[in-house]
Amino acid sequence: MATVVHYNFGPADPNKVIRYPDDHFDRQWKPYPSVDAYSPISNSRVNINIADCGYYPPQAAMQTAITPVSGVNISLSISLPDPSVAYYFYIYFSEIAILQSNESRVIDSLSPKWQDWVLPLTPQYAMATGMWSWYSSPSSTIEIDLEKFGNSSLPPILNAIEVYSIKKFQQSQTDEKDVGAILNIKSTYGVQRNWQGDPCLPSSSDGLDCFTFSDKSVPPRIKSLNLSSSGLAGNVSVYLSNLMYVEQLDLSNNHLTGAIPDFLANLSQLNLLYLSGNNFSGSIPQRLLDMAKRNLKLRVDGYAENEPGPPNSSGNGQCKRERSQNFVVPVVSVMASLVVLALLIAIIMLRRTRKHQGNTNRKDGFIEPKNMQFTYPDILKMTNNFQRVLGKGFGTVYHGLTADGKQVAVKLLSSTSAQGYREFQTEAELLTRVHHRNLTSLIGYCLDDDHMSLVYEYMAYGNLREHLSATDGNVLTWSKRLQIALDAAQGEDPLLPTI
Repeated sequence: MATVVHYNFGPADPNKVIRYPDDHFDRQWKPYPSVDAYSPISNSRVNINIADCGYYPPQAAMQTAITPVSGVNISLSISLPDPSVAYYFYIYFSEIAILQSNESRVIDSLSPKWQDWVLPLTPQYAMATGMWSWYSSPSSTIEIDLEKFGNSSLPPILNAIEVYSIKKFQQSQTDEKDVGAILNIKSTYGVQRNWQGDPCLPSSSDGLDCFTFSDKSVPPRIKSLNLSSSGLAGNVSVYLSNLMYVEQLDLSNNHLTGAIPDFLANLSQLNLLYLSGNNFSGSIPQRLLDMAKRNLKLRVDGYAENEPGPPNSSGNGQCKRERSQNFVVPVVSVMASLVVLALLIAIIMLRRTRKHQGNTNRKDGFIEPKNMQFTYPDILKMTNNFQRVLGKGFGTVYHGLTADGKQVAVKLLSSTSAQGYREFQTEAELLTRVHHRNLTSLIGYCLDDDHMSLVYEYMAYGNLREHLSATDGNVLTWSKRLQIALDAAQGEDPLLPTI
């Protein structure tokens, strides 16, 4: 299903959108446009029980409602974006007024058709309840009619409503044999991956790659499975034999034991099989060796692709080659390890030497271009004696104006924080030489006796935290949040190699 809208009825603020943290699922509950025929009611002191409702509506939405000003009905019209699809509705009720002994509120509905066993419905005090309906019609709107039932002394109320569209997938689901194989493999080995739902749709699960066909009626099939370094233990699962379209299978670097099974040779599409880094016993099945001579790239401990037969083949010449290889390979491995270790030590020593030399050529680790230096009196004048606070971190950030009238943000380091001093050194040194469109520009800095501060470009439209918290009601979409995360990562990238 896809979200169409979440409506909150009767809020005090007609512009406030309810979302996380009020809604743990970060659904965005918009205020329903006010209508003169209905009056809002609210009770912010009541603690609504939402746990038994099934869909956990937010407290803030259930603490408000609408009821008719006069008359006995609530009639609402909700626009639908696409009349060609079906919709799912869920409406919420909770009594937020304490009724007298002679008062009652019982609700019935004329349309749409709700579950028969729910109506008539009596909202309980401080208890969220609801009812749902499917709706499919060529109309671009749906009418919701709630009415007073029987001898009810009070008119109906309505707290909130959710509307979802029913998505129809053009692509068939993944072949059931492949789905069953993946679920059984996950169960057998306790695979710690997010394998939920269809392994191929709408995109391939972690460690999988799938075939999709131009004919959408043909189910997708799994073509590669990578379980390398996944902590697998025990024998090779027989469920792997159900992946008949798999081309690449990587089970390397696990704790698999027992014999390499012959059924792997039944995977006729297989062209890559990695089994190295396990604890197998016995010989390699002949059928797998035959496949390796043709088009299978096979990696198993003790098997070399250029050998004409398995390591345990008979013949003195073969035995001599094996002993020679068993001796040469460890020696080469040890020598290679020593060379790599020596190179690493040399690189570390060289970097330390350069860093020491660099620090001796700078005052306290700073590059000192004259046009970026400010004195402490400059900072006092710039911030009007630290009049306006913008925020706090390892130092307080103040608003300022340069001599030419440019707005800046001045971060003043706390002189009592040793950790802050080191962070100040790092930040100033990096930002004086790193420039990136996703990094706030450093205009200058002050290092005047014990007074240390950084002067940044002022962010006139607010900082990242303000935009993400959406305190002004301007809610960012998830796609925009993802783009912000990517931009932030790109901004950090030029900093990381220099840290």
